[in-house]
Amino acid sequence: MRRREEVGAKVKLLNCFVLAVVLLSVSALSGAVIGVQGNSQPHGPIPNKIEVISVEPSSGIPADGASVAIIKARAMMDNKPSYNRTLTFQIISEPREGDVYLSTTDPVAPNYGKKVGNMTNEEGYTYATLKAGTVEGDVTIRVYREDTNASDTVVVTLKEQGQPDQFEMSLVEGWNLISIPLQMDNNSINAVFTNASNGDVLYAYEGGWITATYYSGYGWDGDFETIELDKGYWYGANSAYTVTIEGAEAGTRNVSITTGWNLIGYTRLNEASLDDLIPNASNEDVLFAYGEGWITATYYSGYGWDGELSKMEPGKGYWYGANEAFTWEY
Repeated sequence: MRRREEVGAKVKLLNCFVLAVVLLSVSALSGAVIGVQGNSQPHGPIPNKIEVISVEPSSGIPADGASVAIIKARAMMDNKPSYNRTLTFQIISEPREGDVYLSTTDPVAPNYGKKVGNMTNEEGYTYATLKAGTVEGDVTIRVYREDTNASDTVVVTLKEQGQPDQFEMSLVEGWNLISIPLQMDNNSINAVFTNASNGDVLYAYEGGWITATYYSGYGWDGDFETIELDKGYWYGANSAYTVTIEGAEAGTRNVSITTGWNLIGYTRLNEASLDDLIPNASNEDVLFAYGEGWITATYYSGYGWDGELSKMEPGKGYWYGANEAFTWEY
């Protein structure tokens, strides 16, 4: 009888042990399932670099209480995009009594106010929109993450309503490779380069060279009469001077790049990196800029642009050597 009771106790103990194992297994399995569900959208690396890539329009917005500017930022860990990471956009200074606000399309609150968050996409980019107030002045916005020291700031100007955009182009004595960054009401050479010196020359490339020369007391004369957006020009100046260009930002550009050499312009008021501007280049396409000498960049498929030249700047012209024709959109 005692033997039977001992056996029964052992069986009960074994059953309890088996039940405990089963419960632990189920618990572990449930945790695994929950873990998989929680990681359905994996995160990229925590960024060590946050950069404001662009502001559109770059020259500011009217202080009309309605206009908006789009701020584009990017998060990176060295050369790797930091995707599915939330960046914070925060207004840190604004005009007195300025009623400016930020907003995002991210469904996660908060998505409207002086401080908003938005998640980066697979390439590390994210956006926020600034709504203008009714007081003129500068709005400073900081972009950052809470768990890293990486950050960047940008200033958006709220302008007087109806005020045109303006760009100061500095021409040195000698050769200048230039372009016009604004849409002007009058784009004739005589209207653009009013303070030219006698004997200044301007060259354009249309499959061959065409020229115009400035004569004091007369004006510009030659093969062409107007300066066009998206085109580059050689300007030979006998004396250094500054050209003041007034107009409006031209918006999105669609530029036809032909196989071979193209003398192109850059129609924006803010500088931007080549990788952001021309991501659809062909392998071994080349870009040349001219300052005190030539600087270049070459595009490598699967890597991007590499060389001394890393960005495009307003007022500059460029030689683009294309291996295949394409439409450059930016």
